[in-house]
Amino acid sequence: MVLVILDEPKAAKDGGGVTAGSNAAPTVSNIIRRSASLLGVTPEFGNEGAALLVSY
Repeated sequence: MVLVILDEPKAAKDGGGVTAGSNAAPTVSNIIRRSASLLGVTPEFGNEGAALLVSY
């Protein structure tokens, strides 16, 4: 689980509104991408390259 809290979100580049979600999602993506590689976590894919949904 990753929790990102933004005190002052910045406006989106495409002119959208200023929301924490539009700022937090890319931040969480970067955190997961970097930490997963450090921890040796690799994606698992189902049949024909489709993403496999895994619930723990």
